[in-house]
Amino acid sequence: MAYMSFFGDFPPCFSENGYHFIRMDKVDKETFDTTLIANDGFIDFIGLADYTEDIEGDAISDRFSFLLSEDKSVTYLVQDADDQCAGCLTLNRHNIYPEKVNFAYYTFPDQRGKGVVVRMANAFLGYVFQQNLIDKVFCAIWESNFASLRSLEKLGFIYMGLKPSYIDPPPVVDHQFLMSRERFFSPERKETKFTLAREPDMSFKPK
Repeated sequence: MAYMSFFGDFPPCFSENGYHFIRMDKVDKETFDTTLIANDGFIDFIGLADYTEDIEGDAISDRFSFLLSEDKSVTYLVQDADDQCAGCLTLNRHNIYPEKVNFAYYTFPDQRGKGVVVRMANAFLGYVFQQNLIDKVFCAIWESNFASLRSLEKLGFIYMGLKPSYIDPPPVVDHQFLMSRERFFSPERKETKFTLAREPDMSFKPK
């Protein structure tokens, strides 16, 4: 797959398995102003925690539009069948290793502990893989994030090991996971239990 401007092929919105996915540059101003900006976790998730006092919905929308136009990331707001905000999902590319597409997610506080991450991630990945929008995603998390580890186990991700981060600069390391289109649709994909590495593999080179 040629990794050139394929985020631009991601649709403005779509529905899958009871969830509605709205690309962030298409989210209406009222939702930004009344639901998203007031949520500190969401602001931190999108990397604007230092600007919460000054930021407005239009500014966030413009930011997402810019990142999409630069082919750096695409983010979706996820709503359930009752149009309640369930969370956000994003794909972003590393500046140095653009073939490394990181998959990240955030759930709103009132949606946690209900299996929402697994359901909305299954719906999202199923759609983007089925539509051939991407062929694999990576996920990087810290060992202390037990909830995310459990979600990735349930989703059937492959554990790659403790490796130098492709999100943060050295000497940061994180646990990295992989999901490919082939694995996602394989009957072999099933819940698995990770055995986390204790020492980082510093010889790893993204490729």
